Amino acid sequence: MKTKKVLSPEDWISAGFRALKERGAQGLNVEALARQLGVSKGSFYWHFKNAAALKAAMLDYWVEHATSSMIVGARNANQNPADQLRWLVAAIYKTTPNPMVSSDVDENTIRNLSRFDEQVYKTVQHVDALRLEFLENLFSQGSPHGASGRNKAVILYASFIGLEQLATTEKIGASHNLPKLLELLLAKDL
Repeated sequence: MKTKKVLSPEDWISAGFRALKERGAQGLNVEALARQLGVSKGSFYWHFKNAAALKAAMLDYWVEHATSSMIVGARNANQNPADQLRWLVAAIYKTTPNPMVSSDVDENTIRNLSRFDEQVYKTVQHVDALRLEFLENLFSQGSPHGASGRNKAVILYASFIGLEQLATTEKIGASHNLPKLLELLLAKDL
């Protein structure tokens, strides 16, 4: 007797991220995802109303695991703002124990999709605002003069996004460059 494969919503979300990366928005097709996972479409509909509901769950996952949980992790890691920033940069490149984001989530793919999808665009804007606010607060707290950390936050965040994009087309070690940039930003007042 053949046992039925039981999938969780997270299994479908991971499959959705893989399909999105491999085939773009058209990869979020229920039938194709079910075939990829070796199950019936009924398994999908047990968890999600339709492909739009899966996309919404994927975006929620990204916000929670690639932003909200990372902020909580940085706050819990250390009281010192500079060390929180160091922890965050290390966590981004999974050099800390227990990375919080599935390797199926590809930030570049989400950002590319935001160019064509209003729901994704709004989510990316929300994530950018959350991340920049957190970085700005840490840089401001760490400044000896209490200077605004906005410039440093924007430089670090823009560098993260740019290095991630370049890493897909060039052999650039983003995981080595961002920590170096962070140390320069921590040492200088802008």
